[in-house]
Amino acid sequence: MIPTGTTGRTEAVLAPGWEQSLLVPGLCLAGALLLGAVAIALVRRWHQEPGPEGLTPSDQLAHYQVLYEQGTISQEEFERLRALLRGELHTSLAVPPRLPPPTGTSVKPVGPGPGQGGEPPHNPPETGVRPA
Repeated sequence: MIPTGTTGRTEAVLAPGWEQSLLVPGLCLAGALLLGAVAIALVRRWHQEPGPEGLTPSDQLAHYQVLYEQGTISQEEFERLRALLRGELHTSLAVPPRLPPPTGTSVKPVGPGPGQGGEPPHNPPETGVRPA
Protein backbone atom coordinates (compact mmCIF):
# COMPACT_ATOMS: atom_id res chain seq x y z
CA MET A 1 0.00 0.00 0.00
CA ILE A 2 1.37 3.40 -0.95
CA PRO A 3 0.00 6.27 1.12
CA THR A 4 -0.38 9.66 -0.49
CA GLY A 5 0.88 12.66 1.48
CA THR A 6 -0.38 16.23 1.49
CA THR A 7 2.34 17.23 -0.98
CA GLY A 8 1.00 15.01 -3.72
CA ARG A 9 4.11 12.72 -3.72
CA THR A 10 3.89 9.01 -3.28
CA GLU A 11 6.42 7.36 -0.99
CA ALA A 12 7.00 3.65 -0.57
CA VAL A 13 6.40 2.13 2.80
CA LEU A 14 9.63 0.50 3.93
CA ALA A 15 10.40 -1.86 6.75
CA PRO A 16 10.88 -0.25 10.15
CA GLY A 17 14.45 0.96 10.69
CA TRP A 18 15.11 1.23 6.96
CA GLU A 19 16.21 4.59 5.74
CA GLN A 20 15.50 5.52 2.17
CA SER A 21 18.54 7.77 2.09
CA LEU A 22 20.77 4.64 2.22
CA LEU A 23 19.03 2.88 -0.66
CA VAL A 24 20.60 4.80 -3.56
CA PRO A 25 24.20 4.78 -2.20
CA GLY A 26 23.86 1.08 -1.30
CA LEU A 27 22.70 0.18 -4.79
CA CYS A 28 25.51 2.27 -6.30
CA LEU A 29 28.06 0.49 -4.09
CA ALA A 30 26.70 -2.95 -5.03
CA GLY A 31 26.79 -2.03 -8.74
CA ALA A 32 30.35 -0.73 -8.46
CA LEU A 33 31.48 -3.93 -6.73
CA LEU A 34 29.81 -6.04 -9.39
CA LEU A 35 31.42 -4.08 -12.21
CA GLY A 36 34.80 -4.32 -10.47
CA ALA A 37 34.47 -8.10 -10.17
CA VAL A 38 33.60 -8.40 -13.86
CA ALA A 39 36.55 -6.18 -14.82
CA ILE A 40 38.96 -8.25 -12.69
CA ALA A 41 37.69 -11.50 -14.25
CA LEU A 42 38.14 -10.12 -17.76
CA VAL A 43 41.68 -8.89 -17.03
CA ARG A 44 42.65 -12.25 -15.52
CA ARG A 45 41.32 -14.10 -18.54
CA TRP A 46 43.17 -11.73 -20.87
CA HIS A 47 46.50 -11.97 -19.03
CA GLN A 48 46.34 -15.65 -18.21
CA GLU A 49 48.80 -17.75 -20.17
CA PRO A 50 47.34 -20.80 -21.82
CA GLY A 51 47.97 -23.77 -19.63
CA PRO A 52 49.04 -27.20 -20.76
CA GLU A 53 45.41 -28.31 -21.00
CA GLY A 54 44.11 -28.46 -24.53
CA LEU A 55 47.57 -28.31 -26.10
CA THR A 56 49.15 -31.01 -28.20
CA PRO A 57 51.76 -33.18 -26.47
CA SER A 58 54.55 -31.48 -28.42
CA ASP A 59 53.29 -28.04 -27.30
CA GLN A 60 53.13 -29.28 -23.71
CA LEU A 61 56.67 -30.61 -23.95
CA ALA A 62 57.89 -27.27 -25.31
CA HIS A 63 56.10 -25.48 -22.45
CA TYR A 64 57.70 -27.73 -19.83
CA GLN A 65 61.11 -27.34 -21.46
CA VAL A 66 60.82 -23.56 -21.12
CA LEU A 67 59.86 -24.01 -17.45
CA TYR A 68 62.88 -26.27 -16.95
CA GLU A 69 65.23 -23.79 -18.63
CA GLN A 70 63.85 -21.00 -16.43
CA GLY A 71 64.49 -23.14 -13.36
CA THR A 72 60.83 -23.39 -12.39
CA ILE A 73 60.85 -27.19 -12.44
CA SER A 74 63.71 -29.54 -11.60
CA GLN A 75 65.46 -31.89 -13.99
CA GLU A 76 63.76 -34.91 -12.40
CA GLU A 77 60.33 -33.36 -12.90
CA PHE A 78 61.16 -32.48 -16.49
CA GLU A 79 62.43 -35.99 -17.24
CA ARG A 80 59.27 -37.52 -15.73
CA LEU A 81 57.03 -35.20 -17.76
CA ARG A 82 59.04 -35.86 -20.92
CA ALA A 83 58.66 -39.61 -20.45
CA LEU A 84 54.89 -39.22 -20.02
CA LEU A 85 54.55 -36.95 -23.02
CA ARG A 86 56.74 -39.18 -25.18
CA GLY A 87 54.15 -41.93 -24.82
CA GLU A 88 51.35 -39.51 -25.69
CA LEU A 89 53.32 -38.29 -28.72
CA HIS A 90 53.73 -41.85 -30.00
CA THR A 91 50.01 -42.54 -29.66
CA SER A 92 48.93 -39.21 -31.18
CA LEU A 93 51.30 -39.60 -34.13
CA ALA A 94 50.46 -43.32 -34.53
CA VAL A 95 54.13 -44.29 -34.47
CA PRO A 96 54.51 -48.08 -34.47
CA PRO A 97 56.51 -49.45 -31.55
CA ARG A 98 60.12 -50.39 -32.18
CA LEU A 99 60.63 -54.03 -33.00
CA PRO A 100 63.45 -55.79 -31.22
CA PRO A 101 66.29 -56.89 -33.48
CA PRO A 102 66.05 -60.49 -34.61
CA THR A 103 68.18 -62.85 -32.57
CA GLY A 104 70.25 -65.71 -33.90
CA THR A 105 70.39 -64.50 -37.48
CA SER A 106 73.33 -62.96 -39.20
CA VAL A 107 73.07 -60.22 -41.76
CA LYS A 108 74.63 -61.10 -45.11
CA PRO A 109 75.62 -58.39 -47.55
CA VAL A 110 73.56 -58.05 -50.69
CA GLY A 111 75.33 -58.04 -54.04
CA PRO A 112 78.79 -59.15 -55.03
CA GLY A 113 81.30 -59.05 -52.23
CA PRO A 114 85.02 -58.43 -52.39
CA GLY A 115 86.64 -60.66 -54.96
CA GLN A 116 83.32 -61.75 -56.51
CA GLY A 117 83.28 -59.49 -59.54
CA GLY A 118 82.74 -56.46 -57.41
CA GLU A 119 85.50 -54.63 -55.63
CA PRO A 120 88.86 -56.21 -54.98
CA PRO A 121 89.41 -57.42 -51.42
CA HIS A 122 90.62 -54.72 -49.08
CA ASN A 123 93.38 -56.29 -47.09
CA PRO A 124 95.21 -53.68 -45.05
CA PRO A 125 98.91 -53.54 -45.79
CA GLU A 126 101.21 -54.74 -43.10
CA THR A 127 103.02 -51.40 -43.03
CA GLY A 128 99.84 -49.55 -42.00
CA VAL A 129 100.00 -47.33 -45.07
CA ARG A 130 97.15 -47.51 -47.55
CA PRO A 131 98.00 -47.89 -51.21
CA ALA A 132 97.19 -44.94 -53.42
